[in-house]
Amino acid sequence: MSSLTKLQALKCYSYSYWIIEIPIKRFFFFPTTLKRLTLAGEFCFHWKYISTLVMLPNHEELKLKGHAVVGQAWRLSDEEQFQSLKQLLSNELDFRMWEASSDSFPNLKRLALKNCRYLKEISTDFAEICTLESIELHDCSSPAEHSARKIKNEQEEMGNNSVNVYIHRTRKIEFY
Repeated sequence: MSSLTKLQALKCYSYSYWIIEIPIKRFFFFPTTLKRLTLAGEFCFHWKYISTLVMLPNHEELKLKGHAVVGQAWRLSDEEQFQSLKQLLSNELDFRMWEASSDSFPNLKRLALKNCRYLKEISTDFAEICTLESIELHDCSSPAEHSARKIKNEQEEMGNNSVNVYIHRTRKIEFY
C-alpha cells in the first residue's frame, strides 16, 4: 500500500473478529498523501495504536466505526497531535474515557460522535480549539451531551459564536 503515492482516501472494513496486538503502522503502511481514512468493522485495534496515525502529515478526516477500535480509554499524550485532522467521527465505539487536550487536535473543525453510549465526557479543553465549528452527538450519554454544551458555552465566553452543537436522540440514553 505504501507504493500508492497518490492515494488520498481509503476505507478499510473487516468482517471477522480479530484483536490486533501489533501496531497499526506495522499492519498497514499508509502513504503520506492519505487525507481521509475510515476503519470499520471488527479490526479491534487498541486505542494506543490509533494514536500512531498522527504520523500522517496530510490526514484531514478520520472515521472509526463499529469495533474498529477496542478499549475503554483513549489517552493521547502531549506528543500525539493530529496536526492536520479537521474531521473526527466515532461511531459505535465502547470507550468510556477520552483524555485529550486542545493540542491533540489543533485544527479540528467537526467532531461527530454516534452511539458512544458509555463516553463520560468530551474534554473541556476542546473549548480551546479555535477552529472548532461543530460537535454532533447522536445517541450518546447524557454526560457527553452536557460536556458538549459546556464546550459551546466556553467558546461563546471567549467570543467564538460559530460553534454549533447538535444533539440527536432516537431513544433515551442513560449509560455511564
